[in-house]
Amino acid sequence: MDRIEDAVRAGGSVPAVRVVESDYLSTGQGAHEQVENRAYAEQLVCEANAVLSAAGRPVLELEDHSGSLDQVFDVRVGEHWARFATRFDHGRSIGELLGSSLPLDPTATRHKLMDAEALEDFIVGLVAGSGDVAATNTTGARS
Repeated sequence: MDRIEDAVRAGGSVPAVRVVESDYLSTGQGAHEQVENRAYAEQLVCEANAVLSAAGRPVLELEDHSGSLDQVFDVRVGEHWARFATRFDHGRSIGELLGSSLPLDPTATRHKLMDAEALEDFIVGLVAGSGDVAATNTTGARS
């Protein structure tokens, strides 16, 4: 919450979000990662919204998507959004990160956040930059 308060007060400073190329995982591993990311995203969004609403700023929205076997949620503020998905197919899973707020080429390769700190950086970036988030591809590193 301190980072969110700093971002609201100072603005402008947008952390680079570290991403890695997605590897196929077992169904269980992929589901576990997605559930951890979703739970932490909810905590961060709630903390951010407490600060944002007190400052009279637009709040973040977190939306789950259902209707498929995939696990998917979005985080958005205004017109800026990111989709965090785990796709399941034939006993395997793969993470996928898309969005207007991430300058990643979705046709090149699939990416996911490097770790939980990268999710925090993403949320802080949305708050600080009103949706403009830079991504740094850390090839070879795994979360």
